[in-house]
Amino acid sequence: MFEEWKLIGRVPKEYGDELWERFLKAKRLFLIERMKTEINEDKKISKNISDRLGKNKSFFNRITKELQNEIDLKADIEYRIQNLPATLRSYEKREELKEVLEEVKKNIVRLENKVKEVKEKLNLDENELHHFSKPPKKATKNNSNNNQDNSDIPPNTQSEDTQKQTIESHIEPQN
Repeated sequence: MFEEWKLIGRVPKEYGDELWERFLKAKRLFLIERMKTEINEDKKISKNISDRLGKNKSFFNRITKELQNEIDLKADIEYRIQNLPATLRSYEKREELKEVLEEVKKNIVRLENKVKEVKEKLNLDENELHHFSKPPKKATKNNSNNNQDNSDIPPNTQSEDTQKQTIESHIEPQN
């Protein structure tokens, strides 16, 4: 748009101001539409991240329960091994329990690693969600005529009129 403006070249003052105002209006409208598109894209991305976060939290809760069950099983097996009488039959039972105990310990390590991995994913998703729920960054200083500052309200919670005001407040008219 600015390239076309430069191609027009010098225009008499009486026409130049009007053309400049039309150019600025078109530029503002373009920027407003672009920002609306970005806000809508951010809303979609934010929803997708929220959905993924919900699934990951559900999975995290499930494997945490599974880990707790394995830890309880380990404690139960250790208790049984410790309290077996010293007979030949109990010796065989003790060896069987030790084998089961080793399997349970391997499961615990596997689940602890999985819990850690899912927890890291949850943190990444929460950070990403926080990033997309922030208000748009200001391109220039706020217009001094705008008394309301809605820039602290996330775009997806603003009405369309309020979004437009917020967007317009981020675009400073050039003189």
